[in-house]
Amino acid sequence: MRKELEPDFETAKRLYPKILEIIEEYADYFCFPSDDRRNSTQFKELKNNLYEIIGEKFSDDLIYPYNSVMRAEEYAIELALPLPPVVKDITKEELAEIVEILSFINPEKTIIMINDIKFEVSSYYLNLLEKNFSNFSSDWIYYPETEYSIDDLVEKILS
Repeated sequence: MRKELEPDFETAKRLYPKILEIIEEYADYFCFPSDDRRNSTQFKELKNNLYEIIGEKFSDDLIYPYNSVMRAEEYAIELALPLPPVVKDITKEELAEIVEILSFINPEKTIIMINDIKFEVSSYYLNLLEKNFSNFSSDWIYYPETEYSIDDLVEKILS
């Protein structure tokens, strides 16, 4: 697979410590959001600090989900990982490799280590497919109506 399709783990490793520091500093805003907190000066500070680090990826929705879904360290990696690019010429072979990763066929390609934290890369690849194939649905992989082979999924995504 071309480098441009793969997650940019070097950037994630570089941004991770600062993002984790912000998450820990503002833990109450992530774990216990409320309207009062959202309107506070500290919340605006939090938003500005995150925006300065992750830029275009930032949205208010990013501030709330980690408490029930993942640990702060995993969430910091998720935020630190740059968004996938739009790539017009993804090949069938590259698409098959991405589908294989999303299907957890090779766990060593699905779970990676960043700063001694296990990180599961499927959300990156789902975003990559959603950005590059307007008809793509994650249901085809995770909740299929029928059993699909890798080749069947590739053809479905390309159709």
